[in-house]
Amino acid sequence: MPRRPNLKKMDLTALQTMLATTRSQVVAIEDELRSRLDALRAQLDGSPAPATKTKTNKASAKKTKTRRTNRSRQQLEAAAKRIADLITKAGADGVSGADIKAKVNDFPNIRGALEKYCPDFKFGTKGQKTKMVYIAK
Repeated sequence: MPRRPNLKKMDLTALQTMLATTRSQVVAIEDELRSRLDALRAQLDGSPAPATKTKTNKASAKKTKTRRTNRSRQQLEAAAKRIADLITKAGADGVSGADIKAKVNDFPNIRGALEKYCPDFKFGTKGQKTKMVYIAK
């Protein structure tokens, strides 16, 4: 590692030349590393080096998400009815929230959906949080 120069005594042109030589050395080292990496990739699988990524402006990039659509009341009631049928089919053993989510994943809150969209369906729960089991009454 070269000795650090005293910057107060040095003139600006000398600093600029030092900066230019350092930049050229860095570029040379990067090129050498890239060529070694390409050679290693070729030895391993014979595939060429992947293309480098170009930077994109996030504001101008297209969004890939689709728009959210509102479901009608009938669709929500039908989904809640499917959950209620699943609970009644389970009988006295009940069904866990994870099983309900696996089969009918339409609502983030099962209890709230049943109370709102199937007000006539009577059910109870046992357990807390992830261990909760839904039982028809």
